[in-house]
Amino acid sequence: IFSNLASDLRKAFGDLRDLNEP
Repeated sequence: IFSNLASDLRKAFGDLRDLNEP
C-alpha cells in the first residue's frame, strides 16, 4: 500500500512540475 501511495505522490508531483514549467 505504502509503495503504491509513494508512486502516486511521485507521479502527482511530477505532473505539478510539468505544469509549473513553461
